[in-house]
Amino acid sequence: FAPKLNTQDSVYRIEVKNIGDAQVHCKGSIELLNTANGKKTKLKPIEFPMFPQQVRYVDFVLPASMAKGKYTVVAEVDAGEDVPLEAAEKTIDIK
Repeated sequence: FAPKLNTQDSVYRIEVKNIGDAQVHCKGSIELLNTANGKKTKLKPIEFPMFPQQVRYVDFVLPASMAKGKYTVVAEVDAGEDVPLEAAEKTIDIK
C-alpha cells in the first residue's frame, strides 16, 4: 500500500493503491495534531475493500468545530495482520 494525503478545504483524501495480488479489507483513519496546543482530533475510521492493483480514494470531512490553525495530519491504512501498517504525514493550515 502507498497512501498519499491530499487536502482541499475541509475534505481530506487518502489515495491508496493495493500493489499486491490479493483482495484485502482495509481501515483508513486520520488524526490531526494542533501544533500550537498539542490537541489531537481523530476522525471516524472508514472501512473499505481493495482489489489487487486497485487505486481507491477515501475522503474524510473535518468537523465544523475544528479550530483554525496549523496541524500535522497523519493518515493510516490498516489492511490486517498480514500487511504492514502504512501511513502518510502532512502539515496543513486550517483557515
